[in-house]
Amino acid sequence: VFYLLKDVSEAEISLIVTIQYLSQMIWELPSGALADILGRKNIVIIAFILSLIAYSIMPFVNGFIPFLLLSIISSIGDSFRSGSEEALIYDSYLQDKNEEKIDKLYLWGNNIYQLGLILGAVLGGYLYVLNNSLPFLLYAGSLLVGLIAIFFYIEPKIDSIKFSLSNYIIQIRDGVKEIFKTQQSRLVSFFYIFVGGIAWTSTLYFNEVMMVDLGFDDIQRGIYSGIMRFINILLITLVLNRAGLFNKSRI
Repeated sequence: VFYLLKDVSEAEISLIVTIQYLSQMIWELPSGALADILGRKNIVIIAFILSLIAYSIMPFVNGFIPFLLLSIISSIGDSFRSGSEEALIYDSYLQDKNEEKIDKLYLWGNNIYQLGLILGAVLGGYLYVLNNSLPFLLYAGSLLVGLIAIFFYIEPKIDSIKFSLSNYIIQIRDGVKEIFKTQQSRLVSFFYIFVGGIAWTSTLYFNEVMMVDLGFDDIQRGIYSGIMRFINILLITLVLNRAGLFNKSRI
């Protein structure tokens, strides 16, 4: 947010973020079908290339339109990677008849991911002070490492679901119907739309705006973001996973 504010207004940044998430949602829908047609490994490679392009160029452009276009490119990369990478891993374990180890893998991967978010948030502030392009360029470097690693992935020979264009259209249609089919599904859907909308926009966007408006410097914003992420991890691992404390009515 602070980086964009040198060229773009807060209202324009909000519009960029809105379009970015809308684009990501739209591209999530066909990403699974494309992975079946082109191969999961190939879609993940394309995803990394798109994200790499976006973050490599971002430090060198100015203005609303360039930032918007790069945000859309990175959002397509994120949507391609999210479903295809999981499908690739899941089907690999399924092929090896090793499904019971998937949960441990996701737990291990999630812990590393959360640790990366904490360290990235804290170090990002210090890097930004040295050079405001460094966080973007080093993230692009990490994407390059990921892209190289993907080439060593082995595409599983099995498919959990075979897609055709007609089946894909039917699945989307039926999925939309299911969202509001019963009173229970309607309540859950509205719960996530409104509560999730408030929580996620605050976590992913408005917290940053608020910290800038309150005048925290670059290093302070990084440290506080890391602390908030650490509190989030503690809540998830120590509190929310204790089913006895939180039943449906209490939530």
